Amino acid sequence: MLQNYKQEEHSWAPFDPKVTVLNHTGLALWHLGRIDEARKICQENFEYAQTLAPANLAMAHLSACSLIVYLRDPEAMLENAKAILKVAEDQQLPSFLAWGKIYAGIAHSLQGQDETGITEIKNGLADYLASGTHSSLGQYLSFLAEIYARAGDYEQALATIQDAFGAAPEEEMHFPELHRVRADILLKQSDPDVEVVENEYREAIDASQKCGSLTQELRAVTRLGRLLQPQGRVREAHALLAPLFAKFTEGFDTQDLQEAKTLLDELSVNTESSS
Repeated sequence: MLQNYKQEEHSWAPFDPKVTVLNHTGLALWHLGRIDEARKICQENFEYAQTLAPANLAMAHLSACSLIVYLRDPEAMLENAKAILKVAEDQQLPSFLAWGKIYAGIAHSLQGQDETGITEIKNGLADYLASGTHSSLGQYLSFLAEIYARAGDYEQALATIQDAFGAAPEEEMHFPELHRVRADILLKQSDPDVEVVENEYREAIDASQKCGSLTQELRAVTRLGRLLQPQGRVREAHALLAPLFAKFTEGFDTQDLQEAKTLLDELSVNTESSS
């Protein structure tokens, strides 16, 4: 994709296209399950951006946040969000100020500061919409919905995730997470309709397969497996998870793969004991 790229041809532009390309390359690798490669690309992007105009450094930190949010590392996310805010303030970049607030809010929430996180994300989203764009808005709203659910406000969580589906319906690559988040929220409610929750997880799996996102599929299948396990549907859960997990060759230190491995071990023991 970069075979015809020449840095000198873009010296006039505030943003170098290579930084954006590396960002999307890293995200694509994560979706394909090549998680270590994705992290390597992210670091390469950051090192390259430091040789360019300051706005590119903000873009590289944003790229890092867009990957780290999937890796669920709040400390690294907050560090990069603060870096985005600093460059954005120095260079007067309104969209990046909004992004910095959004990712700082997500990080604070993951650290247990839900009220702070909600305020920062809502402020960031207001600034983001004021800048005239709605790209990835559905994804950002899904993060906000998760925080509402963690705080126990299920009504607001469900309303927010519903808004997320309509925010950018053309961005189908976010649908796996939207369905998965809605299922998680529904499951947390008192006396949940398990059949509805199961169908929502299966929607997340179908959307993942449609987009070719192996890692999103693993996340949804793991959630579904946890739902099926106490219902005595251990063999069914194992049949879904085992072949999918076997496709991964890296990223075993990440939360998604650790959760999947823990469940798979439990299912394997239960399957053997029932033989």
